[in-house]
Amino acid sequence: MSVWYEYKVDGRTYRSAGSAEDIGKTFDAIQVGEQISVYYDQSNPASALSGDPQKYLYESLEGVCFVFFGVIILVSIYFLKRGVSGIYGRRPTH
Repeated sequence: MSVWYEYKVDGRTYRSAGSAEDIGKTFDAIQVGEQISVYYDQSNPASALSGDPQKYLYESLEGVCFVFFGVIILVSIYFLKRGVSGIYGRRPTH
């Protein structure tokens, strides 16, 4: 479920949504009017996150690592099936 929140920057009110998990609570534990931490982009205040932005960074890094290592494994399997000689070309037989 989404949790809607409002925040003000330079006198202008913005509205955004997040999840209760973003602020470390269950949906039922949040009270209407409760103050939470909101982090916004200074160059675009309409873009905001509730909760700690480092959490999103770590989640993004996990995804990048998953894809990176997946590609490494697939390339390794490809070359193992092809054989080591496929990497360097065939050596002439005498």
